[in-house]
Amino acid sequence: MELSIYRNLGVSLNRPVASAGKPLVRAGEVTGDNLKKRVQEFEAVLVEQMLKAVQPRTGLFGKGFQGDFYQSFFLQELAAKLAEHPGLGLAASIYRTLKTD
Repeated sequence: MELSIYRNLGVSLNRPVASAGKPLVRAGEVTGDNLKKRVQEFEAVLVEQMLKAVQPRTGLFGKGFQGDFYQSFFLQELAAKLAEHPGLGLAASIYRTLKTD
């Protein structure tokens, strides 16, 4: 079976990502404390996704849209705190990989 039939020929993977009014910043252009902040935020997003995957659906935060909102907010803040020093160590590893001397 030929895999090319599954490609969407109208989509280019090399096009720039649309940003919300912010200029695009490449990994090599972010340095110092700003890079540390960005990789810690990235680790927090990954931790949040892991927490969402294991979080049971309970009535603790209420039901409906409000319950989903409060649960999402709670997981965001919990993930941000878990990603702080030392976190999972992922941010430090990414920082060492991306930093430029």
